[in-house]
Amino acid sequence: MSDYIALLDPALMDNKGTPSYNLGDLIIHESVLKLFEEIFPGVEIRRVSSHTGISAKEKEVINGSRHTFVGGTNILTSHIRNFNRLAPEKRRSQYIFPGFSNVVLIGAGWTRYEGRPDLYTTVYYNRILSPRYYQSLRDTYTSRKLNSFFRGKVMHTSCPTVWKLQDYQNTFRPEYNKILFTITDYDQDPEADSALMELLFESGSREIYFFPQGTKDESYLTSLEIVKKNRSKINILPHDFQSYISFVDGGSFNYIGTRLHGGIRCMQKQIPALVIGIDNRALEIKKDIGLNVADRHDLNIIRQWITGEYKPGKLSIPVENIRNWKRQFSS
Repeated sequence: MSDYIALLDPALMDNKGTPSYNLGDLIIHESVLKLFEEIFPGVEIRRVSSHTGISAKEKEVINGSRHTFVGGTNILTSHIRNFNRLAPEKRRSQYIFPGFSNVVLIGAGWTRYEGRPDLYTTVYYNRILSPRYYQSLRDTYTSRKLNSFFRGKVMHTSCPTVWKLQDYQNTFRPEYNKILFTITDYDQDPEADSALMELLFESGSREIYFFPQGTKDESYLTSLEIVKKNRSKINILPHDFQSYISFVDGGSFNYIGTRLHGGIRCMQKQIPALVIGIDNRALEIKKDIGLNVADRHDLNIIRQWITGEYKPGKLSIPVENIRNWKRQFSS
């Protein structure tokens, strides 16, 4: 048996070690590594970027591994030929004969709400995904999508970043007097995002911080008129993973924002957090486990959380499914 595990990793932009520009991928990667330490202690991990076409060199790493995993995120699609994640090199034959197989998903999700997968995608996923092990999927929507054409086994486990949040209590803490917020450059809604910031300014918190999880989040933020008029009220953190981890580890603030995993990293540290749902990821996780998510246009529920009128309950983590998924590899 091979003495290493291959990880098809969204946290790598390329196979030269460049980190993903979306720091949320690094937050997922952190949880995946902790999972490997638990179920494969001491085993070497060889990382392959999931953002680039999988070439012959990467296939050699995958095919020589004990197991090959995909480290979460919204990495599945209905149209693989138009997608740049977990995709082969752009040659037609590669979709039919990818040259690698037995890949296992960890909390993976569908990239967006889409129709039925096309023929190339159906063939490709059935060729590369392992039929032996249960595929761990982030939400019920993704489970149904994959199960509609995949010949293997699927299991809803939610995202690995939330697996240890069974006891998390999510109540806004006004005494912290500090708010951290995020907005997203690739899903802009200036009216809704400006209304959110207006609520933050009215919250009574003395300090307001902004975390640019994506490379263009800050430029989008500073383009908004409300920010131009209130720039002195906002402290902008650097676009840097370790700086964000240090800030979160310092605690004593409330998080509100559109960046899902920026918020989940706060939850991991028992920090009050409200995620603003802008796409299928947060909204579907909310449906399944009760994650504290508000629609970006529902200012009333956001305001009620800030004032303490709305207190979300405990999360319904699928603990038994997670336990069973892990047990597959115990032998």
